[in-house]
Amino acid sequence: MVTGIMLEWLRWFDTRAQRPVLLLMDNFSAHEAAVEILEASALPLKWTRIEWFPANTTSCFQPLDQGIIQNWKCYVRKELLRFLMVEFDAGRDYNKTHHVLRAIEWGIQAWAAVELQTISKCWQKGFQIEGPANLDQWSESLDLIQDIQSTARTIARNQGVQAPLDNIRDFIYPEVERVIDSEEDITTQIMEYYSLPEKDQDEEVGVEDIVEKVSISEAINALNTLKKYQGQRNQLANQDLMVQLQKELRSLQAERFNSQRQSDLIGWLGGRAEKGLN
Repeated sequence: MVTGIMLEWLRWFDTRAQRPVLLLMDNFSAHEAAVEILEASALPLKWTRIEWFPANTTSCFQPLDQGIIQNWKCYVRKELLRFLMVEFDAGRDYNKTHHVLRAIEWGIQAWAAVELQTISKCWQKGFQIEGPANLDQWSESLDLIQDIQSTARTIARNQGVQAPLDNIRDFIYPEVERVIDSEEDITTQIMEYYSLPEKDQDEEVGVEDIVEKVSISEAINALNTLKKYQGQRNQLANQDLMVQLQKELRSLQAERFNSQRQSDLIGWLGGRAEKGLN
């Protein structure tokens, strides 16, 4: 999170509220900076009142820290291990076949998999008034953790190596991914990175992600195949999906037609111009 994004989100949230609301936030530096900018601006928040968590209590009260983030990470790590199994079995180097787009898709799928009941329980844990809060943020992901452990052991056995995951929770939520809000540390890291020679910066970036481009015709063929498959499922067919597929097909077909017409027009104009020069 950075100040600019937080500023934009707060304005969107306030506009969407359209009634008085109380927004509880932790004192992350980007959060505080965005609020300070809004308070000093000519257009402060209209509907939203912001209250800060007491110091050093975010991990106790923040619902995301009560298990929602951990649950989401479990789904992502599970997909990562599945991907590694496929790549190892195919004899491919996952460092060259993995790319950012796939990681983004995993994140979206993981969030869709987080159950509403999990979110509700984490809110209850974070804001219960009586009795000590249950701070075991892994309690909502125990079944997932067992699945991840089993998959990790399978990969290790198939590759003939010893399972490297002594603590599966460190694999799901490694130390390097834990956020420490220190402006000085962040600034120092940025300065150190951009002070490196150009060659060293390239080495830090690593292998460039390459995603094969899909043509419009390939996309249309894929949608037609999926539409045909759904139609063959009879009562099991997802009618909402069928409507979306048909809508997307019409859009892509129109795009292909316009692209072809534009290409033909450019070719015709080029031919006329060539004749004129001759």
